[in-house]
Amino acid sequence: MPKTLPQHAQNPSSTALGVVRRLRALAVAGWTRPYLAGELRIAECHLGRVYAGRVSFPQLAIRIVALYDRLSVQEPPDTAAGRITRGRALASGWLGADAWTPETIDDPNGRPLTRRLRARIEDLQWMIEAGERLTGA
Repeated sequence: MPKTLPQHAQNPSSTALGVVRRLRALAVAGWTRPYLAGELRIAECHLGRVYAGRVSFPQLAIRIVALYDRLSVQEPPDTAAGRITRGRALASGWLGADAWTPETIDDPNGRPLTRRLRARIEDLQWMIEAGERLTGA
């Protein structure tokens, strides 16, 4: 587990924003609040305050970053609670982990990658790998 926040997350306001983005991305994936609270060893009601952007102490932010790093690359259990969590998160307009890069997730000016932009990047990567010229792409 990391002992400090990433360099770009040292600003307290961006740390809170990055933490909220991470928790919301985990909800979009289907990780439930009770599960996340249990993993973080905090009360679920306290986790609700963190979702609202009120990170009470830096060590919690560090634990959330580590939890996100671990869970964002795993599939959550397929449960009714997970599907409800995912549906509510999407209905709220929250973004998944694929919308953020390590450089943008903590940056208050960071813009999420849209589905359209991700598709364009994949097209460009394919063109480069295929040896295509990118002039006018």
